[in-house]
Amino acid sequence: MRQDYRLLVLDLDGTLTNSKKEISPRNLRTLLRLQQSGVRLVLASGRPTYGIAPLAEQLQMKEHNGYILSYNGGEIINWNTGELLYKNLLPDEVLPILSFMKPLLTTGKPSSPTTMSSSSPKIPTTHMSRKKHSSTKCRCDA
Repeated sequence: MRQDYRLLVLDLDGTLTNSKKEISPRNLRTLLRLQQSGVRLVLASGRPTYGIAPLAEQLQMKEHNGYILSYNGGEIINWNTGELLYKNLLPDEVLPILSFMKPLLTTGKPSSPTTMSSSSPKIPTTHMSRKKHSSTKCRCDA
């Protein structure tokens, strides 16, 4: 049974590219041939768009109407026209909070308030208190 593919979505790092972040000559030939037969490519990655662009150029995706899915799906771009088809990125105000929380993910402890810059937003903290013979209460200080 023959299957006709119209779209091929490829993850980059460790899938399409090798440990040197390069496309092997064999994969490059195969993907160019697929595009010439009418299959459209989508390069999908957590990388920013500018980190995917060199591979898209190497694969001649402008000529073959390919797409780039960057920022873990935060942007989808028609590489032929440059049209931004979809965008859903975190707002800039969230970045200091993520920076503050990064140590929590790696060490299990958040940054101390003294390590935050004065321009960082105040992070709400949660305090737990227990009354005698009652349920747990939660109070958030903003």
